[in-house]
Amino acid sequence: MKNLLQTVSLAVMFSLVGCASLPNVPAQEGSAQTSATTGHELVAGARGTRLFQQWWRPEGQPPRAVVVVVHGLKDHGSRYEELARRLVARNFAVYAMDLRGHAHSEGPRVDVGTFNDYIEDLDAVIKRVREREPGLPVFLFGHSMGGMIVTRYTLEHPSELAGLITHAPALKVDVPGIQVASIKFVSALNPNAGLFQLDLDDYSRDPQVVSAAKADPLIHQPAAPVHTARELLRAIERTNAQMEDITLPVLMLHGTADKLTSAEGSKELYRRARSTDKTLKLYPGLYHDLVHEPEKETVLNDITAWLEARAPGAAALAK
Repeated sequence: MKNLLQTVSLAVMFSLVGCASLPNVPAQEGSAQTSATTGHELVAGARGTRLFQQWWRPEGQPPRAVVVVVHGLKDHGSRYEELARRLVARNFAVYAMDLRGHAHSEGPRVDVGTFNDYIEDLDAVIKRVREREPGLPVFLFGHSMGGMIVTRYTLEHPSELAGLITHAPALKVDVPGIQVASIKFVSALNPNAGLFQLDLDDYSRDPQVVSAAKADPLIHQPAAPVHTARELLRAIERTNAQMEDITLPVLMLHGTADKLTSAEGSKELYRRARSTDKTLKLYPGLYHDLVHEPEKETVLNDITAWLEARAPGAAALAK
């Protein structure tokens, strides 16, 4: 997480609250046009915060399993439509939430009270998904900070999931200890005073992806307050102490040239997780946003193949 946390400046952040209305969500440019039933709704998360979630379901046949997608910091669920449609073509239902303080969900922009709010929010979303898709196995997919969120959720709710996919997860801080200490110090004095930004040029080696991210108003939001970084650091510390408790099937994906999160975190999770079904995929030279890299076909195929090998067939579910 070299650049994710190291750019910290002292300033004051204005608290901007999202409207959490139900917008028209257009298909992302360049997304696959696989036939799918789509929709969106608001779900009540921790302390009543309204969370936006959308879905893609196979048209005309029952899904074999559900994949819940959790995006990262300053990101949103609509950016995973190509992945969703790829999975819908293989009879998976896909649900993608917007984290609190992001995109169409309520909450101060890119701000979180405690990291546990994210866990409670995800729990509310999964409960709603189970109401909509009763009896289906649920897999989690988390990108970057979302990768940390789904990992922590797995540690707290291990028996409720069929499997876990971490996509460039924020599991390791690759910054000097003095910078980590300064984040904690500043956040203790004034939680809203310190700000940090992400360098969107580090998302992908595809210039069109970077340009689209820079032009996307749902990504181009205010800088995050330092206490959000503090909460992420605390979650990383807790997770590093519990990696051995991961026992369910897990697929770990990371680019070796990732400048925002360290691939060493994925390597350590692979070494320490006690799961008997664990797979680590390292992609030489790839940046942070693997499913939006020039080599995305390889990554998408790896994700699809892993899920297909672990989900029941739709025919078996229909009996």
